[in-house]
Amino acid sequence: MQVSRLFVCVVVALCAAMGHAEDDRLVFAHRGASGYLPEHTLAAYAVAHAMGADYVEPDVVCTADGVLICLHDLTLEDTTDVELRFPARARADGKWYAIDFTLEEVKSLGVTGRGDEVAPGHRIVTFDEMLGLVQTLNAERGCQIGVIPEPKQPDFHEDAGQPIIQPIVETLGRFGYSTRTDLAIVQCFDVDALEAMRASGCDLRLVFLSGDPIDDATLSRVARTCDGIGPSRKLIEDDGTPIDGGSLVRRAHALGLTVYPWTFGHDTDMNAHFVESYGVDGFLTDYPDLGRHVVDAFSRSGAAPLAREPACPPADDVRLLAEQSISDIGAGQGVALHDGFVYLYGDADTGVIREYALPRERSSPRQHRAVDPSDARRRGHHPASDRPDAQSRVWHLPRRHGAPAGRDLEDRLGSCARWGHA
Repeated sequence: MQVSRLFVCVVVALCAAMGHAEDDRLVFAHRGASGYLPEHTLAAYAVAHAMGADYVEPDVVCTADGVLICLHDLTLEDTTDVELRFPARARADGKWYAIDFTLEEVKSLGVTGRGDEVAPGHRIVTFDEMLGLVQTLNAERGCQIGVIPEPKQPDFHEDAGQPIIQPIVETLGRFGYSTRTDLAIVQCFDVDALEAMRASGCDLRLVFLSGDPIDDATLSRVARTCDGIGPSRKLIEDDGTPIDGGSLVRRAHALGLTVYPWTFGHDTDMNAHFVESYGVDGFLTDYPDLGRHVVDAFSRSGAAPLAREPACPPADDVRLLAEQSISDIGAGQGVALHDGFVYLYGDADTGVIREYALPRERSSPRQHRAVDPSDARRRGHHPASDRPDAQSRVWHLPRRHGAPAGRDLEDRLGSCARWGHA
């Protein structure tokens, strides 16, 4: 069997392994670094790792052939080109469900991004690939960064004949996550599913997610099974108005539950307000670098900087980010960070290289966009100061023995960037 491999090396100075103390505020990278790159892609996960997230969050659904993949929705049309690839495969409700497609079919789809975002060159990632990426990055960078998967709608999967909870637990176990002391948390909106997990012997940390108000009876029920709650931040404060004085955090803490609200954007003042005023134990954010900045600025009381370092310090100059093996079920891809830019390796067959400019200032993150391919083919390095805001460039490089060729790639990424075959 021929297996496409992307060999990637990491260059990070003074990046030491650190554990999580109990009083740490945690930064959870929501769908990866989804404020910068299309959610649930290798690029988004790797960039979140480099930006200093404590945990990376994959949402997990199941394919028709029982493979766990990382996808927020049960359906594919909002983030992939499934409508173009399989126009006749929608259900009667006009939606394309991931569970109706095999892994091979899912891997053939392009992840285009959500809404008006256009970002070709990505592929859907399996849960195994995501876990492998994070663990490889941990080993390469000397870090201790965890994962916090969310099984999507367990009842839906059960009714479809593809139970999802136990396969997630078993997969985590294969990767060494099995106890509360391991760097894995399972979160879910379904308290029944969480209770069933605990009853079956699962010893991982569990978090109950909710977008609805949580009364005392529900909170007490959750506390008998779970280790924390993940409420919508609007259950704590909505549009500047505290909800019942922000009592949810106090009530949860009184029962020994941690509180990880969701989801924060690039408003660091709001982020800091929740950490300082309400004492939340962490939060989910689309911008893990901004979240890292906020968390490192406050102690538990909000009065002094944290005395610790993050689980892995943000990488200012990571040449390349992981060694990731991707089997012949899908196209090979990889990611790299260097000098404020993200480089995405696209399909192995086309040699597409895509570049994303990361923000130079924390307060003004840029979104990426597609540019005219004719402009993108121009060779040579252009200083960041000469580039327009929010840009993404594509290079179609000639290939030689399965590896992208061209001095522009070598100049940017160095000789450790290479495709190989085993």
